[in-house]
Amino acid sequence: MVIKKDVIVVGGGGAGANIARLLSDQLDPSLHTLTLINARPFTVFLPATVRMAVTDEGNLEEQILIPFDRLLSKRLGEVRVGKVVAIEEDRPGAGGHVVLAGGDKLHYDVLVLTPGTALDGPLAYPDTKEETLAFIKEWRRKFRDANHIVMAGGGPVNIELAGEIKEYWPEKKVTIVQSRKLPLHPSYPDRFRSRVEKECKARGIEFVFEDYLDQEVPKDGAVTTRSGKRLVVDMVVVSRGGTPSTGFIKNFDSSIVTERGFVRTHPSLEVITHPGIFCAGDVVDNEERNGLGKYERHAAVVIANVLDHLNGRALSRTYKARSSVDTITLTLGKSGGVAFSRRFGGTIWGNWVVWFRISRTLYVPQARRRMGY
Repeated sequence: MVIKKDVIVVGGGGAGANIARLLSDQLDPSLHTLTLINARPFTVFLPATVRMAVTDEGNLEEQILIPFDRLLSKRLGEVRVGKVVAIEEDRPGAGGHVVLAGGDKLHYDVLVLTPGTALDGPLAYPDTKEETLAFIKEWRRKFRDANHIVMAGGGPVNIELAGEIKEYWPEKKVTIVQSRKLPLHPSYPDRFRSRVEKECKARGIEFVFEDYLDQEVPKDGAVTTRSGKRLVVDMVVVSRGGTPSTGFIKNFDSSIVTERGFVRTHPSLEVITHPGIFCAGDVVDNEERNGLGKYERHAAVVIANVLDHLNGRALSRTYKARSSVDTITLTLGKSGGVAFSRRFGGTIWGNWVVWFRISRTLYVPQARRRMGY
């Protein structure tokens, strides 16, 4: 009698769903089982969520809250809805169990960790479909009813939110309070950050630079920045860029998680000191910024090495971070936006390119196809 080896993927976001889909085609169902565990019964396609938070145009919630029912091959694989709260390793390289909220334990021989990041503000979705739809509806109401909206922080999410608000309500006042002298992080060149500022201002978005907003709720219809600037507002939106959802990994072994919550791996994307446990997606500790573009490359390395581990072979694939070709695209509503690539000394693209490539569809059709729709 053959004892099957159990493969578990934790997290069904952009990285985990892709890895589970490809593994379901490549694992041998007579030798393996495959389980994808996700806290929600659907994946959330994050690049389209900023627009979904602002408007009901196009009913994006019907398109980007995508069920898992068509993801895995009919040959192999099941999806388990639940939240992983602990990992119990028998010994390094010998498998173990993941523990779900409620106490259920699932055995693994190989474990792939893709927990993603927890977002805040209008992108902090609950776990059930009913709660998520109510959450989306409430944020849309907030944006609709506010006349002056202040964004605390000049990062990508707030910039894109500001652009979507001005797209659908050009008469509303939108102000971004940013601690630096330009939008975004200074790891991007000033000429790109200045272009972002220019494109935002062309849409009527205002900035308060080199200042901070600690107040998340207006008092008497206003907020006050650290420098003492008083802004009459109806609503404050805070976006800190996301926090790695790696608490359960840190509780398992704090030495494999950085102070910022990222997971330390070998170039094989195998977690250090824990053979047979792999990590992919936004929580991998390297110099690349978060983004969907790297998930396919992560998947290729992880899948090859998972198969090697299952077959008792030395791991054959390594991953090289590509921060030198890092690309960021900011959509500013349906009409366009601005993008930057580090290739060729740094290239900037404007509204037409962003409109043609991204802002028209936000890659929603492609995301649905990857999920089997």
